[in-house]
Amino acid sequence: DKTVKCWDTSSMKEIHSLSFVDETVYRPENKLTALLWDSEHRRLVTAGNRLSCWRDEEEKIKGTNSHEAPITAALFNSLFDSVVSVDALSFVNVWEARTGERVFRFQALHRPPPGLAVASDGPGLGKTAVSITSACFDDNLRRMITGSSDGTCHVWNFNNGELLGSLAPDKGQ
Repeated sequence: DKTVKCWDTSSMKEIHSLSFVDETVYRPENKLTALLWDSEHRRLVTAGNRLSCWRDEEEKIKGTNSHEAPITAALFNSLFDSVVSVDALSFVNVWEARTGERVFRFQALHRPPPGLAVASDGPGLGKTAVSITSACFDDNLRRMITGSSDGTCHVWNFNNGELLGSLAPDKGQ
């Protein structure tokens, strides 16, 4: 129903609710797919096909059409003061956290290892690419790790789009 509820985990009570009722912005196909709480700036980042930032109460700070496909991950990087959003078509956007401006975009395609035939699981991905389903940063906040629906993981320099390494599941599993 496009409602985000915030809960106090110690008391298990709802403390706030955001409702996205503007159908011109959040149409039925634009489901909320990722959330991020930026504790440093005290704001909530919501993601569907667009990335939006919200402050206390229901004050919307900024929203932008940022992706053509649902966003599968939204990450805050405190080292570079940036937000990284990843979508199901494997596009990665890097945003300046303070201004909301996009500073870089690349397509982080996951390809199956040689000898493993996998049909594409998303439109616009090509015949051998698969969707990114998750993402996180390493402990040093310098590399982004993405996981795809075929079980492969890639390590990226998210500031320039360079693929640094890959891991694939064992063929027998």
